[in-house]
Amino acid sequence: MKWTVEKRINPLEPPDTHHLLAADGWLELGNFQEANEELDKIILDFRTHPVVLSVRYEIYAKSKKWDEAAEIAGALVKLIPE
Repeated sequence: MKWTVEKRINPLEPPDTHHLLAADGWLELGNFQEANEELDKIILDFRTHPVVLSVRYEIYAKSKKWDEAAEIAGALVKLIPE
């Protein structure tokens, strides 16, 4: 998965990027619980980062948790409306 976010948003750094990549890997394997657990390891301040929210949205959408996916989508629209 390729993530792009506007330059005005601080980029993630290790070890958070490692957890993000691990979550993406688990997501591709269809293990939504492990993917979510990896995102929970990201520093609290960065759990609302658009890139993290995008992966969490994918987790919820692919696991058919539509209410949670809609909530994340709403947060993303507020963070990056363009």
